[in-house]
Amino acid sequence: MTSIEVGGGGWSAQLPAGWRATDPSRPGYVEAPDGAAGAHFVQVVIRGDDLVASMQRARSAERNSLPRNGDGWRAVGQCELAGGPDVDFSTDYYNTSDRYLICSRMLGRGRRFVRMTLHDYDCEDPARSTHQPHRWLASLTLQDDAGER
Repeated sequence: MTSIEVGGGGWSAQLPAGWRATDPSRPGYVEAPDGAAGAHFVQVVIRGDDLVASMQRARSAERNSLPRNGDGWRAVGQCELAGGPDVDFSTDYYNTSDRYLICSRMLGRGRRFVRMTLHDYDCEDPARSTHQPHRWLASLTLQDDAGER
């Protein structure tokens, strides 16, 4: 499958070819050509020195901002890796009645992190999303930036 590269400000990720920005008022959002999936990107520079705590707060805020006030959602996967220069969090949320899958990854280093979320708006089985969210989330990378350390 061919891909496109998105990113800026010291990070990059891959998405399937054909995905594009569809709404100028949402600069951190790109969408699949059929509108059945989308990806959001946010870069955060923290004020203090506790990257892990900042990312944990962001994950909590993410959980609290699930559509429909979180009704019907469950976490179907979660991983937290901290050690060495990078901190890597991932969480998958699924709403069975809405057939809606959200897969999130936060990758941090120094005083910044990037959050990438992939939304599959019509997912029958979270283990078999046709949009392969984990493939694309795995492509998220940070470039070294000595000014951020």
